[in-house]
Amino acid sequence: MSFIIFDTEYTSWRGCQEHGWRGKQKRETVQISAIRVSNDLRVLDTFNVLLNEWYKSR
Repeated sequence: MSFIIFDTEYTSWRGCQEHGWRGKQKRETVQISAIRVSNDLRVLDTFNVLLNEWYKSR
């Protein structure tokens, strides 16, 4: 059995979340990363993509 652990990163500006993201600020996912690990937590595979670069390559 294996498990996938993933993480996302998004743009953020000081005070935006506290003010409910009102105004011109927008939340934008900029990176997605993941690792697949075994039961004993050995890393089996990894994945990482910067979305801005991925969109530019299309």
